[in-house]
Amino acid sequence: MPHRYYSLLCILISIGSLVSCAPQASPIKGSFVFGHEVREFIPCGGEALWWQAEPLVTAELLEYYRANIAKPYQAIYVTVQGERLATQADGFASEYPAVFEIHRVIDWQLTVPNNCQSPQD
Repeated sequence: MPHRYYSLLCILISIGSLVSCAPQASPIKGSFVFGHEVREFIPCGGEALWWQAEPLVTAELLEYYRANIAKPYQAIYVTVQGERLATQADGFASEYPAVFEIHRVIDWQLTVPNNCQSPQD
């Protein structure tokens, strides 16, 4: 009987090791905008992308955003992990060159630093 538990423990440790060793995307800093029909993530020095995420990933960020912005569609500064996906063929995302899927929100602040401006600014 104890041998069975030892085997199970070894399997669980192995699975945990695989998960923790999975490659993580490098953090990306940029501007984040949310509003009616607008979801923009603009990496510092880059172009505006449509962002998407699982609701739980951005819940705390969106709560902060809604409570602290002074005007609609105000950009805030974020650090996130995610990946760039292909252009979408339909919907509001189709108006952007690509989609950025946010996997993790690391940090945010209300003011976008001057050294993080998009080429359009």
